[in-house]
Amino acid sequence: MKACPQCQASWEKGYAVCVDCGNLSPAVSGSGRFAVEIGEVPSQHIRSELLALLKSWFPGIDSIQAENRLKAARTVLRRGVDETSGRRLLDALKQLKVEGSLIDPEERETWFARLWNMGLVVSGVSLVVAPMVGGWSAGLLVLAALVAPVVGAYLKTAGAGQPLIESSPDADAAYWLDISREYSEILPGLSERDRKVLKSLFGHVFALRGRLKSGSLPSMAAGSEHGELQGKLDDVLRSALQSGRKISIAEEESPGAARQDLVLLDEVIRKTYDWFQSLETGAAKSAGEMESELNEVSRNIDRIVQEARTPYANTVSLDKKTSA
Repeated sequence: MKACPQCQASWEKGYAVCVDCGNLSPAVSGSGRFAVEIGEVPSQHIRSELLALLKSWFPGIDSIQAENRLKAARTVLRRGVDETSGRRLLDALKQLKVEGSLIDPEERETWFARLWNMGLVVSGVSLVVAPMVGGWSAGLLVLAALVAPVVGAYLKTAGAGQPLIESSPDADAAYWLDISREYSEILPGLSERDRKVLKSLFGHVFALRGRLKSGSLPSMAAGSEHGELQGKLDDVLRSALQSGRKISIAEEESPGAARQDLVLLDEVIRKTYDWFQSLETGAAKSAGEMESELNEVSRNIDRIVQEARTPYANTVSLDKKTSA
């Protein structure tokens, strides 16, 4: 996606949320009863851009099948998504001037409703022209007038077949929904300096998560996208948001401690990213060396996260005792 549909800021590939506003990626969706459907994409150029965009969100998509399906009158992209996720996907597709709609299967069309399609236009034209041409041509036109709405209804029904993108439960959807909501709430209340630090931290976390999916030797040593390091990165985002919230609500007291925690978190993630990048591009290391360094990085992240969370937890605890 070239730009965020909400704030128009540049959106890097693989980022789960827009770092400029917190808008959630269309690739993240909650479960629901809705289906996302788009119309025909006749332009080869737009089809190519759309396919590239869909593959960046859903890498498992079949390119050849998708290319053929996108030429059809209607294509069901996804099924089983909630309304908010479906509308977010449609909003993102509008950047390519691809129009679509959200379908509620509980409001099924009757066969009579399906007959209301472009075939009726063909029928009208055929019936007007038939008396003018006469003979056997008129008979063919009358036949076309009768058949066209039925064919249109069939094509309309066929378009509601298998979705182009197979929907599967998104295990991380709830996590990213929470992160997106908190980030969107906290970011506007921060100073320009604090926003810059928080954006930097999120950007480096997303870049590092992307490298964990690369299939390189260091990524496999780190457990890829389901390993210990990625779990630590999730903790870092939570802790960074806690520090950011504490900074944004600080009025009488100085937010210096929370700001220091946020800067420290950003620094350790930036160093972790640089370290990981050096493993992928630098001299080869043994698995034992990488494991040792990875354990050291994990311990450092744990320590920083704990330090960032402890003052916040103590403050919350103190506030509860005071109110009691």
